[in-house]
Amino acid sequence: MALGGCCWAQNDASFITPESGRPGKSISHQELAICYHIAIKHWISAALQCLTESLSPIPHEVNELDWKAQLSDHKDRLAEHLMAFANHPNGGTLVFGIDNSAVPVGVNAEAVAKITNTLANLGRDAIEPPLAIDHAAVSFGGVTLLLLRVPEQTVKPVHRRGKSIEETWIRSGGTTRKASR
Repeated sequence: MALGGCCWAQNDASFITPESGRPGKSISHQELAICYHIAIKHWISAALQCLTESLSPIPHEVNELDWKAQLSDHKDRLAEHLMAFANHPNGGTLVFGIDNSAVPVGVNAEAVAKITNTLANLGRDAIEPPLAIDHAAVSFGGVTLLLLRVPEQTVKPVHRRGKSIEETWIRSGGTTRKASR
C-alpha cells in the first residue's frame, strides 16, 4: 500500500521506496502510523480517492460517500445514513469535517470520540441487523477528517430495529432516501 512513496513500514521508522526496493529516508512516527494504518485498512485509500473526486471540479456527494461538517443531533437521520450505506453495494463512508460548501473544516479529538461512539451505538441499538462500523482519523487538506466506514451487509434489507422491513433507506443520486417498493 502506498502513501507518499511509503509501501512498507519498518520498526526503524524508515520506508521502502517503490523505485529501489531499499530503505529510504527516515520518517516520523506519525507518518509511520499513517502508513501502517492505510496498509491495514484498505478502505481508507479508496475513501480518500472518492472524497478527492467528489470535491473537484464541481463539489458533489456520491452514493458511496456523504460529507458532514459535524455530528448532528438528529439521531434518526444518522441511523438512516447508516442503513443506506449498509444496503448499498460495497457499503459507503461518512466523512466528518467537510462542510456543506465542500470545504474541509476538520474535526478535533473530542469530536472524533463523540461521533464514533454515537454512530457505533446507533449501529448496534437502532438498526437490524446490527452494524459493525470502522473508522479512521486522517489528515486531508491540512485538517483532520473522520472517515466512518459502513460495509455492505449480507443480510438485507437493513432497517430500523423493531420496525418492518419497509423502514429501510438507500443511497441514490448522492442522497439518502427511503426505499420504495
